[in-house]
Amino acid sequence: MTLLTDSVVEAARTRPIAFRHEGRTVSLRHTNARSGLTVADLEVIEGETVLGYITPYARNQYGAIPLRFLGHTLPKITLTVEEALTEICR
Repeated sequence: MTLLTDSVVEAARTRPIAFRHEGRTVSLRHTNARSGLTVADLEVIEGETVLGYITPYARNQYGAIPLRFLGHTLPKITLTVEEALTEICR
């Protein structure tokens, strides 16, 4: 498991990071996406298709939200990259 920490987010801001998740290859990359009061640090992509977003909460604490829910519901707090990808890719 990969903890979803500030260092992972900082690394993905400079260069996309690829992960295998449930038979899929998805990447985390920097974004400036926002909807209402929700601001995303990273987007989760498969190829060039955006699947969802990683949003900041507090130091070393992030939320995950599928694309279709951005701006409609609060992101779910996740501790690991795998938890975030499961939330986004379901």
